[in-house]
Amino acid sequence: MLVLTEEIGQPVVDADGRTLGRVGELVVDARDEDATVVRVGIQRRRRIIGWVDWANVVAYERSGVLLAPGAAVRAEREAPTGESSGDLWLCRDVLDAQILDPTGERLVRVGDLVLLRVDHDLRVIAVEFGAGPVLRRLGLRRLATRLGTVAVEWRELRIVSGRGMAVQLAASGSRLDLLDPAQLAAVVAQLSTDQARVVLGAVGPHRAADALRLAHRDVRSRLVHALPHPFATEVLTRMPSDDATAVLRGINRRRRAELLAAVDAPRADTLRALLAAHPDTVAGLMSTEVCTAPVGTPADELRARLLGAPPRTSGLEMVFLLDDPGRPVGVVSALELLDGEPAVDPRPAAVISATAGIDAVVDLFATRDLRAVAVVDEDGRMVGAVAIEDVLDELVAERLPGRSRFHHLLERHRTVRPSADGAR
Repeated sequence: MLVLTEEIGQPVVDADGRTLGRVGELVVDARDEDATVVRVGIQRRRRIIGWVDWANVVAYERSGVLLAPGAAVRAEREAPTGESSGDLWLCRDVLDAQILDPTGERLVRVGDLVLLRVDHDLRVIAVEFGAGPVLRRLGLRRLATRLGTVAVEWRELRIVSGRGMAVQLAASGSRLDLLDPAQLAAVVAQLSTDQARVVLGAVGPHRAADALRLAHRDVRSRLVHALPHPFATEVLTRMPSDDATAVLRGINRRRRAELLAAVDAPRADTLRALLAAHPDTVAGLMSTEVCTAPVGTPADELRARLLGAPPRTSGLEMVFLLDDPGRPVGVVSALELLDGEPAVDPRPAAVISATAGIDAVVDLFATRDLRAVAVVDEDGRMVGAVAIEDVLDELVAERLPGRSRFHHLLERHRTVRPSADGAR
């Protein structure tokens, strides 16, 4: 086994014994799963001055690199350097780059690369991170062996910074398709805005929307604001209405107006109505994408309605039954419809006023076994619903950097309540 930082810097000698320079770079093709070295960069005075194809390397040893007779050395400007070429420079593009750790949720920095000789080839088999490779590069080998070193197989490598990310995205999608929405949300939350924008663009608007709705509200507002206009519009369109509203609240008015103007009219009207509601009320938290049906609707039709337009919020996988004026009188969950019975027995619908405070709906979920609550206007007509996951999103947000969307929840926990004698 070899490591990159110890295989760089040896003299490059041609067949006539002339020293051309020193090894300053090794190049692999990002599209090659075996990561075989295809080119060696010759360096003088810390600058790459030429390239030689690996086929022209006779011997690659720590004592020196010997080239074949008649080996052609191309000038630095003749080497393919564009992202579309798939060329990954191991020192420039991979070493010290940020990558995803094996869990796919944490960013770490590449400390070194592990190389392996396979016949005449030289291949990259893994990258290392942790304190071990850093100390080894500092010359503290004995201490390095006592500290942790973690390796990621090359085929599992996901570069998320610098030019290496752009090359790998163009060549293989940076294997981002292996990440679930929660992992993708964790990744983009740790990246700079520019890096996150590239990653979200690579996965497409559908997966971007799924990931951003799981991110902190400050993160998703910042990133949607930075996304290209058509892409940002698609992301908002694919988000549940309550999540899209939360994103728009964190964007300046001009950008918000631009995005709403690009969304289709019915969707834009819904978002504007939700934005008009005070954020500290139930109306500011609710979703309008709920499945409803008149009281007495047969079970088969209820199933068809739910399957035809499944709610995008998991806690709203149910049908609210409405009377003639549109008041919620019952609810049937998807689970109750699975058995295929021709009739179902709806449960009474829990309701709350759209003007009620957030504390009221939190208390309702805390004291009753509910997955969703119907939201009604002053006449008792249903205008939306709040799912338990919407409330949990706000409570969990207190554990993340920044403040939750409904910041008074945080203030409530920070307030020291008076004791019985009035002392604080």
